[in-house]
Amino acid sequence: MPRDTQILDTVGRAQLQAGDMEQALSTFRTLAGATPDSAGPYLRMAQAYMASGKPEKAETTINKALELEPDNPEAQAALTELLGSFGRKRSALEYVHRLKQAKPNRAYVYALEAGLHAKTKDNEAALSVLREGLAKTQDSDLAGRQYSFLVELGRGIEAEKFASTWIRQHPKDAAFEYLMSVQEITRGDYRSAEARLRRVVFAYPTNTLALNNLAWVMVQNGQAKAALQYAQRAVQLSPEAAALLDTLAMTLAADNQVAQALDMQKRAVEMVPDDNQLRLGLGRLALQAGDKTLARSELQRLQALGPSFAGQAEVTKLLQGL
Repeated sequence: MPRDTQILDTVGRAQLQAGDMEQALSTFRTLAGATPDSAGPYLRMAQAYMASGKPEKAETTINKALELEPDNPEAQAALTELLGSFGRKRSALEYVHRLKQAKPNRAYVYALEAGLHAKTKDNEAALSVLREGLAKTQDSDLAGRQYSFLVELGRGIEAEKFASTWIRQHPKDAAFEYLMSVQEITRGDYRSAEARLRRVVFAYPTNTLALNNLAWVMVQNGQAKAALQYAQRAVQLSPEAAALLDTLAMTLAADNQVAQALDMQKRAVEMVPDDNQLRLGLGRLALQAGDKTLARSELQRLQALGPSFAGQAEVTKLLQGL
């Protein structure tokens, strides 16, 4: 099927990820020939040129994509990112300002401009743009960006004040509540995080991250048995996600289903064998299940990593329990 566009795109992306830029470019050129009115192949080519250290050619192909689809947000973002990454902030801002004049109610344009300012650490300018965009669009994504940016800047009180006002005015904005729940988890406020995540899951019942996080906080709140349904649903939706298997294993162990938890953790480690945090979880569960041979093997492997592994204190403690 040499002209199947979906296959061509998949092959090209695989070649791109494998670092075979010339082959990727050849594939994307073929794709461009098969879809002459689509900006997509040119954006893929731009990625390959950037990965090859050829920003001029990347810019040329992005401009070609914009000729075909002038209102394509991905192409507009790609050009803004490219200009901003090579010390051409003035040109990038001029381009974004033209977009803003043409489409003053497009929230993503304000996000692009804020990103340019943030890249050069002009934080107040970035916040000003986000506030301007939010006033004009009342867009949830911009609200989330403003909240997250304030948190990142260490302006927690201001962030919480903004969040409280936003969620009071937009009580059904579950996406924003998810961001708030992440910060509450970071602070250790698991009760509030659980309440928010329950609302998020009600609004987005197939959101695996929300399901996973809800299961995790419920375990912290001593509700392991009730948490199982959420952890299991997350794994059913994304059975190849090792992080979700890790949470399910933790939840099973908290519900005293240690053998099943150990099997689940083994699956997670098989999927991502280089993830040392998953291996620490495996060692912990093996010790809990009474499999001292497996526990010793995993823990000694982590111990051999020395200071490069941040969990050495727990490794030492667990080894002392063997």
